[in-house]
Amino acid sequence: PTPLAGFKEHDYGWFMPWPVPPRPLPDYGATVVTIESVTRPDAIRLVGPHKDGVFGVNRGGDHAQRRTSHLGLTLNLRSEEGKEIARRLVAWADIVFDNFGANVMDRMGFGDADLRKIKPDIIVLTCSGQGETGPHRAVKGGGSHFVALAGLHHLSGPPDAPPQDVSVLTDFISPRFNTTLLLAAVDHHRRTGRGGYYDVSQFEAAVTMTTPIMLDYFTNGRVPWRLGNRHVAAAPHGAYACSGERWCTIAVFSDDEWQAFVRVIGSPPWTHDPRFATLAGRKQHEDELDRHVATWTRGRRPDEITRLLQDAGVPAGEVARGEELMDWDPQLAHRGFWQTLEHPDIGPYRALAHAFRLSDAPLEMRPAHMIGQHTAEVLRDILGLDDDEVADLSACGALE
Repeated sequence: PTPLAGFKEHDYGWFMPWPVPPRPLPDYGATVVTIESVTRPDAIRLVGPHKDGVFGVNRGGDHAQRRTSHLGLTLNLRSEEGKEIARRLVAWADIVFDNFGANVMDRMGFGDADLRKIKPDIIVLTCSGQGETGPHRAVKGGGSHFVALAGLHHLSGPPDAPPQDVSVLTDFISPRFNTTLLLAAVDHHRRTGRGGYYDVSQFEAAVTMTTPIMLDYFTNGRVPWRLGNRHVAAAPHGAYACSGERWCTIAVFSDDEWQAFVRVIGSPPWTHDPRFATLAGRKQHEDELDRHVATWTRGRRPDEITRLLQDAGVPAGEVARGEELMDWDPQLAHRGFWQTLEHPDIGPYRALAHAFRLSDAPLEMRPAHMIGQHTAEVLRDILGLDDDEVADLSACGALE
């Protein structure tokens, strides 16, 4: 049995903040109808790489990975006929989601109050840049902007370099809040029969990632600064060059781990220097310490280093490359992380499964949809329209 069978979502999500973690919903049985337009497709379709290097709205790798198991419907929401179809989908659905800018759904006539007139117990989840209220609600931006606003750029990079871009991290943080809120809202609806309005701020979601350093500031008055690959409570701690232009990571936190590390590398004379006997000393002389560690790693393979240190109880790992994760990693292979799906345009491809397994619910993923692939199916099977009604909608441009 699929745990989310019978759950219905009317989805206006686009790009990354929605499809990343909530993918388990349709993959585990929920019916999710995603709204796009031929003139305004989901922007994630435009992101490469594209199959064989040939651009096409149905050939993007990101869309193929992130939009598994959705039903794709094209609607022209500038037309009254298209809006009427959208209203009928609201009446059918349990939840309506969007991650447009603040108040965009209101301007389209699909704000919370409008939706509740159609279905009083609807669950409405919106995930805009800085929330639907407040002085900055209308500020334009994307994931990289909100990450910068949250202070994460300021904390990223070497100490003597400018702040580093950590990409669109909010696109991978805020969906975790979306998923939790959504499942909680569904549970609340099942128990009480009431819907709700849930307003997620991508900016605020990113700020939660700074909680430890905020606590340090509140408690100790310390203002954080960039550390590169280092850690305030570990040394050595970083990524070190290995043979064959490869890298490994090593993290030594405790004195026991330090002693184990010393034994693995053969207890060379420099390890007996009193300056390295304690964590405080190693932190004080970390530049020199890193040079010694790098000399040892440079002539060895990362898999050899990982095995030696892990066997001794020292945290270490290879810096993997993408092709290794797909073609070699035995742990991912064992857990069936890569699911081979057949896409109408791309052909067979491997999609990411999920970071969890359910004992009584097998994973049943379907390939990402072509743009508008399920338009006729949704109109006929979900909304009950006949062939003539579908043809009329197509003729008047409501399905563009």
